[in-house]
Amino acid sequence: TPTPIELLKVVISKAKDKEDFGFSLSDGVFEKGVYVGAVRAKGPASTKLKPFDRILQAFFYLVNNIKSKDMECSQLVPLIASSGNTLELVITRNP
Repeated sequence: TPTPIELLKVVISKAKDKEDFGFSLSDGVFEKGVYVGAVRAKGPASTKLKPFDRILQAFFYLVNNIKSKDMECSQLVPLIASSGNTLELVITRNP
């Protein structure tokens, strides 16, 4: 039987404009998509994201929601960087 995949909606808030959300992104190696690379300990995303989470959709409060499932890392990073202090993501996670 195939391994079940969790679909999660997470909201990450940061304190100020100069701080980042505390995670890095990378492109998928075997499958197209954008994945969480590393999560900074005690950063804004530390309790919300895990390495290898796949970002399916991103909701930015300064822009319209973006379906990031078919995006590359280089397209998504600038959008996240300019998204303000709150970021809402739909991710998949392998248990």
